[in-house]
Amino acid sequence: MLTAHLGNWEVLVRAGAALGVPVSIVTRRFRAAWAERAWRRLRRGGAGLIVAEGGARAVLAALAAGEVVGYVLDQHMPPRRAVWVPFFGRPAATSPDLARLARLTGAPVVPLFTWRGPDGRHVVEVQAPVALPRTADAAADILEGTRRCAAVVEAAVRARPEQWLWIHRRWKPPPPAAAAILAAADVADVRRAPPISGAGAAAR
Repeated sequence: MLTAHLGNWEVLVRAGAALGVPVSIVTRRFRAAWAERAWRRLRRGGAGLIVAEGGARAVLAALAAGEVVGYVLDQHMPPRRAVWVPFFGRPAATSPDLARLARLTGAPVVPLFTWRGPDGRHVVEVQAPVALPRTADAAADILEGTRRCAAVVEAAVRARPEQWLWIHRRWKPPPPAAAAILAAADVADVRRAPPISGAGAAAR
């Protein structure tokens, strides 16, 4: 499952639990132990949590058990674990894990997003699976697959920018080595997309 911090995203995973569909979300561990405990306590009865760092085995086990595994792909990823793809016209460090595991397992990447409608009810949209490349070049496939997933997230945010909530710096400068690669690949000069307006939180 591909999603973002759009609308009340907790509705997605709790709806799955209510329907008897086990859902696990891949998440980063909090640095503060008390915050990690609070995070997990608040999510009791909802989705399971898989720590991203070293979580590949847990993800594979969840998929083998027939669970839905969700990735929230609008977060900055530390450069050592990221690939750089366009997001709103700027290169953004993004986790390649979703595209990598989809390529490895053949599991479909299905985008799901939720938002609050004018009548106050929550709407859940299930989109067609993302078409991911599969060639002899695994690294190129993962990079292109991540780019396509980021584009899907961007389109969902553009449709309802006022319901997007992400309050950290989504776009951080790439380290020198990555900047040189981006410049050579022309990623830093991707087509500039018009700025979003009305977003719940803008990265600065």
